[in-house]
Amino acid sequence: MTSQIPCPNCGTPIVIDANLLLAGKRFSCTGCDATVALGAASIPTVSHAVDEFNALRRRIEGGGAR
Repeated sequence: MTSQIPCPNCGTPIVIDANLLLAGKRFSCTGCDATVALGAASIPTVSHAVDEFNALRRRIEGGGAR
């Protein structure tokens, strides 16, 4: 799942893949070379949010959302 976040330094959009972010990959800003990564303490929270998002997407795509 890819998305964009603004660079914390310059605001340039940084394209990230949540699964790769959870696996420890760092993403760099093309505008200023700042690096974005998850701290170890954030991984469980982000992992849960990604799982919930994917479950919701499956329900919507399957016609099960109300």
